[in-house]
Amino acid sequence: MVAAAGCVALLGLAADLRRLRWWVAPAGTAVAAAFVVPYEETGVVAGAAAVAWIAVATTAFRGLDHADGLAGAIGAVGAFGVAACATAELMDGLAALLGVLAAALAGFLLHNWFPARAGLGAAGALFTGFLLASSAVFVRAGQGMGAGAAVLYALTAIACADAVLVVLGGCSTAGRSPGGVPTISGTGCGGWGSRPARCRCCWAPGRRQGRWSRCACTPAGCPPGRHGGSRWPPRCSS
Repeated sequence: MVAAAGCVALLGLAADLRRLRWWVAPAGTAVAAAFVVPYEETGVVAGAAAVAWIAVATTAFRGLDHADGLAGAIGAVGAFGVAACATAELMDGLAALLGVLAAALAGFLLHNWFPARAGLGAAGALFTGFLLASSAVFVRAGQGMGAGAAVLYALTAIACADAVLVVLGGCSTAGRSPGGVPTISGTGCGGWGSRPARCRCCWAPGRRQGRWSRCACTPAGCPPGRHGGSRWPPRCSS
């Protein structure tokens, strides 16, 4: 499990160093999860569902790294929760591993709390999310799909809710805002897997008189003309 999490962390490191397509990290996470799920206890159908769930939960946890202290706090609480479940199932080795992870994340919060001086990045977030999700699947394996699914969702509820809000927010703001400013979603440049957005203050011609200033966030990796056309934003200052 730790070796698979390390491979996922290397994939996240590659995502940190260079731009990858949005599906590369979830696909690599699913491949790593396929080697971790205990099929002899879950069965083939439930095992395939567990692989998909690990990939989704890991990707959702990666999305928590957008705010100071969020990923570290959720990861530490989740690690303590899974460690308690492992202790109840008499899995002392897994409980010790998760206890170390929880302690490490709690110490990391000293540097990640607002104002953050360090962040997990894709490598740290994918490693933590994969280790938490795969450990939860391993602890609940063979306990029944209904009860197991409820426990797994409870352990990752905040990460899953954050991912759902991101998807719904992207769908509701696709295209242009009411004021006519192109938004990140709907331009083909934003979304999961893209580089962090950066904001620029731009001057744009007003509808009635003069000029007025407006700030718009554009993905750092977007080529010119992909975020609202080649004429937007005019005369931007970083």
